[in-house]
Amino acid sequence: MKSKGQTQHKLKQILFRHLQKKIRAIFRPSGCIHNKPGTFREQTMGMCHYSNRGKHLIVCDSEVDGCIQAAVNCSWFKPKMSKEEVKATFKELAGDPSRRGHLAYEYPDAAALMWVLGDIGDLDEYLDLEDPGQILQKELEE
Repeated sequence: MKSKGQTQHKLKQILFRHLQKKIRAIFRPSGCIHNKPGTFREQTMGMCHYSNRGKHLIVCDSEVDGCIQAAVNCSWFKPKMSKEEVKATFKELAGDPSRRGHLAYEYPDAAALMWVLGDIGDLDEYLDLEDPGQILQKELEE
């Protein structure tokens, strides 16, 4: 059986991984405020509406080769949320006991460890954006 410290460390790793995935998602084409669904060649995909002045829309969809890199380099790209907003939303979901069902649906691994640990206290300790390996190293040094 794992110790409480090992379980807490695993929860830190899991929350770190999920939070990083959420943050990376805002820098994909679908994370841009100008990206909206549109139809191209009878398929629904992301289209850039920034330059839409009654002309043709530009395809900007993660499923289309080259679009992710194009979104990264796009001067019109504006994320729907900042990193801080993503972190705050994630913290709200993970820290609100009344939303544990939603947390369990989206992140069953994190919810299971939170259930095992019971009251985990302040989530900031778990949502620190440091590399989990560095966090463990600090704990071992203390």
